[in-house]
Amino acid sequence: MTAYVDLSMPISPDMPTNQPDHFPPVLQPYSHIASDGWAGTAITIDSHCGTHVDAPSHFVAGEIGVDEIPIEVLVGASQRIAVDARVVTPEHLGAVASERVVVHTGWSDRTDTAEYLSGSTHLNADAALHLVGRGVRLVGIDSPSVDAPGCDDVHQILLGHGVIIVENLSNTAALPDHFDLIVSPLRIVGADGSPARVIAVVAEPAP
Repeated sequence: MTAYVDLSMPISPDMPTNQPDHFPPVLQPYSHIASDGWAGTAITIDSHCGTHVDAPSHFVAGEIGVDEIPIEVLVGASQRIAVDARVVTPEHLGAVASERVVVHTGWSDRTDTAEYLSGSTHLNADAALHLVGRGVRLVGIDSPSVDAPGCDDVHQILLGHGVIIVENLSNTAALPDHFDLIVSPLRIVGADGSPARVIAVVAEPAP
């Protein structure tokens, strides 16, 4: 038996957005069933809106865009590491046993507060180097950024080593320590990032 856990933040104009660096999505209907017989919507969205993937080209010139990320990096066995701290250090990460790591801090429970964006949990540079040294290829976190507000050291380290970043995850409290992860960014040619639907596949014990 398997269960599916949606780790994605709903997208709407009212969602938390780290302005002015990023902007909220705009959803503009341009066709209506009542008048046209079908519905259509123009969508303007930041490449780093909501639950999203950072490609190496987000911070490293000449590196791959989101369309070039290998599928085998985005899909596969993953490990959840629960951390009860504002700043995640190597000591919090402990033994890393997977190429894909989701850092659960509980911060996504605060999306309706101003603090969600201004004082979010994040990794420090030593934690990023620790994950690189352990051979991690993808890092996800349930906060707006792997970096502290106003910093980019962690992005530089992870993306500089080809480690894919997934930010603004939600519902990570529902995850066990080990599960299969599916990260599905839009395949936008040359893009530095993309909103993504992220799903965990969890094995349920037999009744």
